[in-house]
Amino acid sequence: MMSYEDQILMAKRTLLTARVVRDLVRDLRKPAQPKKPSEPPPLKKTKRKAAERPHAKWRRITGITLAIEDRLSIKARRAGIRRLIHWIERKWAETPIQNSEFKIRNCDADNISITRTWTLPLETWRHSRIDERSLESLCAELEITPHQLNRLIREHSNISASELLDGFRVRKLRKAMFECLREAAAELWGRPGTHAWTLLSVQNSEFKIQNCGYLDSPLPDREDRALELHRRTSELATKLREDFYAQTWAVALGFASRARLNRAIQHVFGMNLKQFERILACDVVRYYMACEDKVLREAACRDEEDFTTMRARHLYCKSDLKPDEPFLDEYSKAEAFAQEWLEWMKTAFG
Repeated sequence: MMSYEDQILMAKRTLLTARVVRDLVRDLRKPAQPKKPSEPPPLKKTKRKAAERPHAKWRRITGITLAIEDRLSIKARRAGIRRLIHWIERKWAETPIQNSEFKIRNCDADNISITRTWTLPLETWRHSRIDERSLESLCAELEITPHQLNRLIREHSNISASELLDGFRVRKLRKAMFECLREAAAELWGRPGTHAWTLLSVQNSEFKIQNCGYLDSPLPDREDRALELHRRTSELATKLREDFYAQTWAVALGFASRARLNRAIQHVFGMNLKQFERILACDVVRYYMACEDKVLREAACRDEEDFTTMRARHLYCKSDLKPDEPFLDEYSKAEAFAQEWLEWMKTAFG
């Protein structure tokens, strides 16, 4: 038997259910009334994006048009972006500053004075004078935003557009650094081959030459080639850095900072600036050593058996006999296996 409280609770539930059913039936009997159109929400004050041109220049170069962009495969997109990168590379190579004579100088000391005015026009600034092509000018010609260009180049090469241009600027570094290395090598050893005469310039009184051609007292041997290459490369790199300021080099080459220069060398060659300098210095030292071998060989092949000839034979082949072909010195090896490198070096050093 239910208690009085349970009966009251059951009555309330029954009454509530009856009211819900009554309201539901009443709503079903009412005719459907059209809803009033709601007012649109107020527009947000945002910057309107400029409508993209369907036939922009970059789309014509890549072939990624609006009509087929969604259906292109990854391979086709990469091929189109590669054509865009090659176009940028050609445009960069056509810049007049790339074809002009270029040499790095630390500063224009003649134009800087405490008594002169420093209100120089923009056209005479070092950075604006060297770097004539910017990322913004390329984007304007391609009819593309810098953000879009960055996205496309990152999709292809995982680098930004500015890093791509920095990689093109690295090409100027070889010629500029070679000029400095050539001047440093000339201060250390003179012209290529002249250092060999220093090795031959031992006083005749120190060593006696008998009629048979042998030497009474032993001559000092020539330094081991690998050790000599390492030592002279270190000397040349140290000489190069005496008047070297990386930040000045970076700005003169068109980079925004030294860090950008280092990062560009890392992207292109996979090494830092110091390693890059040492590799170029080693190349110059190899050419110097090859020219010195040639001078020693020519001196050792003479018919006169004077002190210079005997000294050259001892340094060249550690013998008092006249050397015969085939010659195994560095210059002969370069003539046989590295003719292009040897011709370039001979032209560069004059």
